[in-house]
Amino acid sequence: MELEIYKHYSLDITHIDNEHFELLSLCSRIDIAIKIGDIANAILLFEKESALFLEHHESEKTLMTVTGFPYIETHLQEHLLLIKKIKTLKDSVLRANGIKSYTSTLVELYRYHIDNYDRQYGEWYHTWKKNRIIE
Repeated sequence: MELEIYKHYSLDITHIDNEHFELLSLCSRIDIAIKIGDIANAILLFEKESALFLEHHESEKTLMTVTGFPYIETHLQEHLLLIKKIKTLKDSVLRANGIKSYTSTLVELYRYHIDNYDRQYGEWYHTWKKNRIIE
């Protein structure tokens, strides 16, 4: 199942794909920790996931800047919005102890972002790369 998810969300940009896969894998690990009642571990994984997403934001920002992606501002604004949504979601889950709903909502947020924003960059990146090879 994870391989199918990886293939579906792959942009064919190894570094970015690996980060996406790691973020989605962390969601699975959080879900497992919740299901077995290991809330302390789930909270640690939440923190790891949040830190990784911030690193991912910087990775994409750097790559988009280097490649001259024309929609970088829109994409980065979406990242900032996603960071706020994740923080709000995590805070509400921890306050209300509704921890089980966290993972599915987080996965939905990531999948939406990848399908609607990262895929646009992936197409741009491959055109940019192809044009650099031709020149």
